[in-house]
Parts: sequence; structure tokens; C-alpha cells
Amino acid sequence: MNIGFAQNQWEEGTVKEVTKNNFIRLYDENLFRLMGIDLPQGIFDERQNYKCIARKTHRLLRLLLEHKNIKIKKHSLDLPEYGVFPQQVKIESSLDLAEFLLEEGYGSFVPEVENKTLFRRYEMAEKIARDEQLGIWSHCGKNQDKSINLRNWWGDQFRKKYGQFLAPVSVGRVKEVFSGQSLVLDNGLKVRLLGIEVPSPQDQRPAFACFGKYSKAYLESLVLDKQIFLERDVSEFDEQRHLWRYITIPSSRNQKEIFVNQKMIEDGFARNFWLSEKDVEFRKDFEQIQEQVWQDPKGAWLYCLDEILEKEDGKEKELILDQTCPIKGNISGSKSNPTKTYHTPASRWYKNLKQEVCFNTEKEAEDAGFRKVK
Repeated sequence: MNIGFAQNQWEEGTVKEVTKNNFIRLYDENLFRLMGIDLPQGIFDERQNYKCIARKTHRLLRLLLEHKNIKIKKHSLDLPEYGVFPQQVKIESSLDLAEFLLEEGYGSFVPEVENKTLFRRYEMAEKIARDEQLGIWSHCGKNQDKSINLRNWWGDQFRKKYGQFLAPVSVGRVKEVFSGQSLVLDNGLKVRLLGIEVPSPQDQRPAFACFGKYSKAYLESLVLDKQIFLERDVSEFDEQRHLWRYITIPSSRNQKEIFVNQKMIEDGFARNFWLSEKDVEFRKDFEQIQEQVWQDPKGAWLYCLDEILEKEDGKEKELILDQTCPIKGNISGSKSNPTKTYHTPASRWYKNLKQEVCFNTEKEAEDAGFRKVK
């Protein structure tokens, strides 16, 4: 399963999923584990100091890795136990993932690293976590004075510089847009849009990279160099200490107030996504809007599929007809204001679409008040 990785060479991949903190699976189905670190084995780990941070570790690894591009290096060709190779992994900004996790106390160092320089770096990273009593070295609530002091210190520094942004509603001006879901204010504070998810423009999968490119450009067109309102739900920060916020552009003479998070989904440039179950203020609204967009795709959903089809060198698209339902009809929206659409076999979504109503002809669908999706 791992024969695709060459020894001592950096290769690139995109992570599909993280399982039980130990195994990382790529979209090409290669499976491996992190080299040089012993991570919690899930909530059933018999080691109490590991068990207490297992959930937190899993959430962090999913946030850092899933659907992200990474660099991978295998240091040995000897087949390890269970046939799953340990790999050195670098994430964004060439950050060594195992070294980062060791320094933050998410695991302990395993001396399987043959590179002496890397060996010393990992040992030093674990020592930092031990000295500061972080993660597995904090004894799960006991003797955590140092780690608590560090968190309090960071909180104090944040309050001194950005205290007003901890209020339920705050105001800022956008200096730069990093992606379709993250930006930075003119005071340097980084903000992530709550309730949405957008791929990276650097994603190795063409459709995802295309989506990320259009999403970033669209968010820039909405907020760059503009004053915005930031509204808090329950979540304060993500794992990278970016603010989680709903963003609104206030009304002016030329435009109405714009709820940016919702508009990104509504116009087809983001997917409804909630990392925490605690944030519920707009959850149902976003879910309903997402369903409507999937029934009548727009924005990046359309542009990026078109881009892929254009790269197929003009190959004729095979039309697959469901004999039991030649024309597939769907109804979305509210009962008082329903949106009725229908799909023919020429529609890109026809094949995988679960119909609510079936018609034999387009005229039959239109007579029933349904609108065609191209």
C-alpha cells in the first residue's frame, strides 16, 4: 500500500482522513503514521495522561491535516509492524508536524529517527513540553501551574492588544484575504469565517484548487479594504488562534447590509461546515441555503466543473438516462415559497441526483411549474 513513497525524498500528497490519531490516509489511499512520536491511541488508551488529551489531539490533527496538502518523507524501506510505514510530515510553511506536536505535549518521542539532527530536534521539542508541563506531561489537571500560567499569559497579551475584539460585536477593517474563509485585519488580527469551509487554492486536486481560487477572489471582492462587523457565537478561536466570527458588511448608500458567511454559501463559493456543535445561531439557515445551492448549483460549483470539462479535450459527454425517471424533479426552499427545478440527462448532476418527482418530458415538468437546471 505504501510502495509509492521513495526513501529520503520529499513527496507531496493530500490527506483524506486521520484515523485514531495514529494513521493518516491520503486521497491516493496510501496509509502511514507519523514518524518519531507516540500519540494517544484514542479514548481507550490505558495510559491516563494520554487518554485525557486523546479527543483534543484527534480534533487538532483533523484540523491540521484533513483535505490539506502535505509533504512526506520516508526514512527507511524496512517493512515495519503492521505494514504501515512511519513518515516525516511537513505541513503549511514547512512546519515539521511531529516536532510541533512534541513541543506542544501531544505525544512522546520515539527514537526511530535515524537522522541525528532530526533526532536531537525531536528530543529537544519533547523537553520543552516536559519543562512547561504541557499536554501529556500536565498529568491531566494535576500540577498544571506552568501551562495555566502560559495560557493566561497569552490571554493577557491578546487582551492588551485586541481586547475589544472579545466583545459580542466588534469592528475592524480588512487588510488582506488569505483564502475564501480567512482574512487579516489592518491591526494584524487573523479571522476565520464561522460556519463555512473552502478548499485551498493550492490543493493538488484540480477541482478543489479551482474552487479555492474562485472563493478567495469572491471574498476579496466583498470585504477587501472595507470596514466589517465581527459577531461572536460560542467559539472564540480555532487551534491556530484565529478568531471564529460571523462577518457583516454594514449598509451604505449604494448597498444593503451583507452577511458575508451566508453569502459565500448562497452564491456558491463555500460549503456549509461547523467544527463545533456549540455554534448554532445560524446553523439551520446555512444548512437550508446549502441544500438549495446543491439543487441549483452556482458560483464555484459551476465554474470549476466547467473548467474540468473543458480540459477533457472536447470529449463527448456520455448521457446516462435513468429509464425509471427520464426527467428528475426536485423541490427546495420553504413550504410557503418552494423552489422547483428539474434535471435532464444532459445536466451534470442528473446521474447522482435523488429525485423527488419524475416526469417523462420537459414540457410535463414545466407545466407542473418546474424550472430547468442547465
